[in-house]
Amino acid sequence: MRHIYLIVLVVYISLILGAAMIPEVPKMVKKVNTDKYFHFGEFFLLTLLVIRSLQAEGRSLWLWGLPIIGLTIVTSEVVQLFVLERSFSLWDIAADVAGSISAGVIWWIFLKQ
Repeated sequence: MRHIYLIVLVVYISLILGAAMIPEVPKMVKKVNTDKYFHFGEFFLLTLLVIRSLQAEGRSLWLWGLPIIGLTIVTSEVVQLFVLERSFSLWDIAADVAGSISAGVIWWIFLKQ
């Protein structure tokens, strides 16, 4: 049962990277520039999944969590360099990092077991 968190994590990372390969972002997202909220939210959730998965596996959050989250953030942006109508954005990375840090802080304050 403890491996279910790891499976969910791998599927979620795959969805993040798959979404980064979609050529065209919906016009509503571009127009209102709400994509930063999506970035924040997806990496907020990713961080919570990483924390829970690593807890279930008995792994170090610092040793395993930071590289998993960091590589996912960088990979999701670098992939966009090779997709038509998409581009690499430091603002997207900032929103990703902000979402991850927020999730980590909330977990640390409220959910730490």
